[in-house]
Amino acid sequence: APWVSRRLGKIGSNIVSRLMGLLLAAIAVEFIAGGLRGLFPALGYKLEQTRLSASAHNAIQTSTHPHTLTTRLGIAMDKRRNDSSLATVLMELPSRVNLQSLSRSKVLAMSVAGLIVMTLLSGCAVTTQSYPTTLVQSVNMEPHALQTAGIAFITPGTVTGQEEDKQNLALAFTDALKQAHPDLHIVSLSETLGIINKEGLAEEYKKMYEDSRLTGIFNRDTLRKISHQTGARYIAQLKLGVFTQSTQSLWGFLGFNLSITEITTLRLFLQIWDGENGTIAWEGSQELTLSSNQIKQSPVSFKDTVERSAQELIARLFPAPAQPLAINSPK
Repeated sequence: APWVSRRLGKIGSNIVSRLMGLLLAAIAVEFIAGGLRGLFPALGYKLEQTRLSASAHNAIQTSTHPHTLTTRLGIAMDKRRNDSSLATVLMELPSRVNLQSLSRSKVLAMSVAGLIVMTLLSGCAVTTQSYPTTLVQSVNMEPHALQTAGIAFITPGTVTGQEEDKQNLALAFTDALKQAHPDLHIVSLSETLGIINKEGLAEEYKKMYEDSRLTGIFNRDTLRKISHQTGARYIAQLKLGVFTQSTQSLWGFLGFNLSITEITTLRLFLQIWDGENGTIAWEGSQELTLSSNQIKQSPVSFKDTVERSAQELIARLFPAPAQPLAINSPK
């Protein structure tokens, strides 16, 4: 399955999934029509007569061998002299029976082939597309300052209804930062809170946090104490603006969905304060939308979404140095 997925690519997998959905829908319609003909034989007989009559009329209009067609009709008319119905005569023509059997054989072969292809692609039909929007601003962040001074995380902010995701947000972002820069001095949220409570700064920290909700400002003295106790000059706060998950079903029939689109949206804001002078050193926002097309329902987790967004912000926080242009000296 991974080999097939790599060969087809995202666009190829999407196209094959849609085609298989159309094929299975056509098979379902054929089954329903066959069931109706079995439940109502008279209706099936009338429909067959109408279909054969129309086919015979088209054959007479477009036939390039009138003598052959006349001979076959004459033989059939000799068998049924007492019945002048054109539909009855045509139903006994061997050519019509063979064409009908051939059509059913083709439908059966296409059904089996479609089921086999769907089975092979069921494990590799997952395609995830990412749509990030990132905006950053460096106020007074010195180059390579984080590598030498370190960074500590404090309690994140969030919207109403997402309060329980604060710890998960900080943990996922911290893990992504550690993986990207393992040599960086990072103080996680749990370590920062433990140090604050151990040093008797809980009430002062609470007041700073509550005041920041109204003013957007962290008290300079409290920041300086946190920076001194954690050994990190820079203090970072994450803010979760939006996290939503929705599902859209495609090519559904009788409760069975051939393709499911999972849409996840995350809006994240990172603000880094300088613990020495109480100013904002760097800030950035990132809005990420993930669209995943798959066979079975499997939503993108909160952790995976945060890590993807964190990778975008971390790449902007630690920009790659510009490569000098190579100048070829004349020989």
